[in-house]
Amino acid sequence: MQVFRPRSSLFFASVAYLLALGSVLQSVITDSASKIVLNFVFCLTIALFIYAVIQRPRLEIADEGVRIINPISTTYLNWSEIISIETRFVLTFQTGTKSIGSWAALAPSRYHHRNIFSSEIKGILDEHQGSIRASDSPRTDSGAAAFLARQRWQAYKSGNGI
Repeated sequence: MQVFRPRSSLFFASVAYLLALGSVLQSVITDSASKIVLNFVFCLTIALFIYAVIQRPRLEIADEGVRIINPISTTYLNWSEIISIETRFVLTFQTGTKSIGSWAALAPSRYHHRNIFSSEIKGILDEHQGSIRASDSPRTDSGAAAFLARQRWQAYKSGNGI
């Protein structure tokens, strides 16, 4: 199983946790007991929010399917349920009844297409394709996750004769 997280999520979460810890320590040194408790509760709330929004989102890609872990929900999809994989705004898995986006694989800004070079897309394109969207670039979170998911999905489809 491959676990995909944005490259920067653990860094930003760690910085936020350190800032919250620093705030609590500063409060312990300078404030009264009631203000320490209030600051601790406030910093704990911020830390839980940081965990839910920045650190928790991830994709778990396995041979059998993909688990999409978002801040509030967790969804498991078998490869047989998936109709398409898109990367327009976020990495999105289309099924017959719904589409599930992944917070772990956000697409880049509209200006990223200026930074795509032919050397980075060799081996990704079919011979009939001429270019890729910015969100499919392997240097973006959505593109890297989509590449991993599409490899497993294609392996599943070719192995089962679908």
